[in-house]
Parts: sequence; C-alpha cells; structure tokens
Amino acid sequence: MRKDHNASRAPGGFSLVELMLVVAIVVALTVVTISWLMQARETGRDAARTADVKKVSLALDMYYEQCRQHPATLSTTAANGCPSGTTFADFLPDIPTDPLGSVYAYDTNGAGNNHDAYVVRATLEANNSELATDLDGATHQGVSMDCDDASLYYCLGS
Repeated sequence: MRKDHNASRAPGGFSLVELMLVVAIVVALTVVTISWLMQARETGRDAARTADVKKVSLALDMYYEQCRQHPATLSTTAANGCPSGTTFADFLPDIPTDPLGSVYAYDTNGAGNNHDAYVVRATLEANNSELATDLDGATHQGVSMDCDDASLYYCLGS
C-alpha cells in the first residue's frame, strides 16, 4: 500500500496571495486611522481657537464695562481708560495663543473713537459651524479686519 504524502502532511503556511491580502488590509486600515486622527486633531485645535477667541472677547467686554473703552493692544499691561492700577490682566491674566503658537489678531477702531469697538480673529484649519455665527466682512463698526469665512477667519467683536 502506498501512502499519499500530501494527505498526511500539515499545511506549510500561507500562500503569497494570502500574505499580500493581509498586508493590503493592514495598510488600508492604517491609512484610514491616520487620516481620522489628523482630522480629529485639526478639529480639536479649531475648537481651542474658537474657545480662546470667545474668552478674549468676554474679557474685552468686561474691560470695557470697567474702563469705558477697549485696550489699544491685546496685552495684559494695557490700561487705557482704566482707573489707576487696573489693567487688562485683571480680566484676562494670560493672553491665549493659537495651538500652533501664533497670536490672535486684534484691532480697535482707534483713539479718535475711544476704542469703543474691537475685533478678535483666529484662523481656523477647516470649515467649521462656528463660522456661521461669527462676524463677516472687511470692517465692523469702524474696525478694519478681514473676517471672510472663505479664508476660514473666525472673528468676534463688540
């Protein structure tokens, strides 16, 4: 009696096609995961930017209530119009910076108008629902600052 050697032999491993299929699946899953993580980080940075601009805007409004004008610069030492000893640091101890390290844009309508209007702007990385509720256009109450949603500028002002 002759034995069939192939029938009694254990499988020797995976074929080249099977290995290529597994590698292709792993690569596809890795690409999708990295893409999702990059988008999640971008969304998180944009959320931090909008929160920072809202925080600065609130502090500027409180400063105005106390000092009857907005600071000429976005600085914790700003004190124009304030009672002696009062600075912007009393309302916002630290000026936030963009998550990637740049500063937020800020401007007022100038000394001739007692700085009674301001705009604070952050540049977002992606289109965001917050853009529907912010300031738009090139000027706001005499403050010249580009707040175009197409450029992903998120602006708040008085």
